[in-house]
Amino acid sequence: WERKVKDQNKNMGGAGMSRAHTQKQQKTLRVLENRLEQALKKFNSQLVTNQKMREQIDSLRVDRVRYDALRERLEDQLEEKRREKARIIETSTQAYESRDEAQQKMI
Repeated sequence: WERKVKDQNKNMGGAGMSRAHTQKQQKTLRVLENRLEQALKKFNSQLVTNQKMREQIDSLRVDRVRYDALRERLEDQLEEKRREKARIIETSTQAYESRDEAQQKMI
């Protein structure tokens, strides 16, 4: 059994090579874990940014609804003022015509 262990140890490059291989694997593991941690930090940061943007979008949507309602109300008021102006012009035109007719009759 000891002979098999020695042969296997020899095939792997001796006790030093086994330790070096283990150290290399541990370093690779640390590097990969570090990369994962950095990626998770970036991912979490992006999640926070996305949440802030969603809140901003929701706020802008509410503002748009308010703006649209105000715009519609103002357009209605403008249209009513235009109709009122047209009625006043029509009344004024009739009054001038009546005055002109009355002046013509007086002459």
